[in-house]
Amino acid sequence: METFGCCGDDDKAAEETGALPCIEFEGEERLLPRGVQIRDPSLQLSDLFTNWDTAKIGLDLEVDTALVALLNNTYGGRGVLIGDPVSTNLLTVDEWRAKFNTDGIKLEGVKQFFRKTFGPGVHAQLDEKGRKVFVKLGKY
Repeated sequence: METFGCCGDDDKAAEETGALPCIEFEGEERLLPRGVQIRDPSLQLSDLFTNWDTAKIGLDLEVDTALVALLNNTYGGRGVLIGDPVSTNLLTVDEWRAKFNTDGIKLEGVKQFFRKTFGPGVHAQLDEKGRKVFVKLGKY
């Protein structure tokens, strides 16, 4: 069985120190992208989608294939790179599709859209009486 993750030599180190051995995560999420790198510094992930501001859920996102093609043509096929979850490599869009048979840009978009919509964290603001209150970001 091929393993995915970062255990590697940790099991040997665990034996030597008496620590618990590493347990590989086997869930489907282990095959999600580690991120997307866009070579044009003026763009961010949301720019790679035609409907980022109007989509209701992440699965509704539509990749702007014309923009992705323009970036890839401009940067020798490496205008948009996707982080391989199995290794530390950055894959082209075509390499990702050949390896995982999915749309890596859209998968990363779904991950980030969820964070944008439901978002982690809190921020401080003043209430109607001028008192500092903490408000949860996102819907949950």
